[in-house]
Amino acid sequence: GASFTASVKLCVAFAPTPLLATRLNPYVPPVPAAGVPLKALALDPTVAGAHAIMGWISMSYDWDWRAADAEFKRALALDPGRAGILANAATLARGLGRLEESIGLFRRAIARDPLQGLLYTNLASSLMSLIVR
Repeated sequence: GASFTASVKLCVAFAPTPLLATRLNPYVPPVPAAGVPLKALALDPTVAGAHAIMGWISMSYDWDWRAADAEFKRALALDPGRAGILANAATLARGLGRLEESIGLFRRAIARDPLQGLLYTNLASSLMSLIVR
């Protein structure tokens, strides 16, 4: 009832992204996820984070592996040491069966951010996939 509606509105108000807000509340019309990073890239095509976000959108929502790969490569060329970009590129590489590349990228991400526990889990997943292959 009213409590649920109020909690959903509160979640949407504090969602870190408009895309998450639309996922939290099915009654909110979808917001184009790519709008903000595309605007950032129009202003400055050297913003690594915007390329990384476009890579994530291409990988997770559009399932356009080529576009995701190109965006992650561009992001890494601009900011080769950012752990989040390395991890996202590693996730895509694993999904595409490029396991050695995935392992290398996860290891680089861990070297940059050794306290991020999920990186170790993802590295282990890539290593296990390599063993099973």
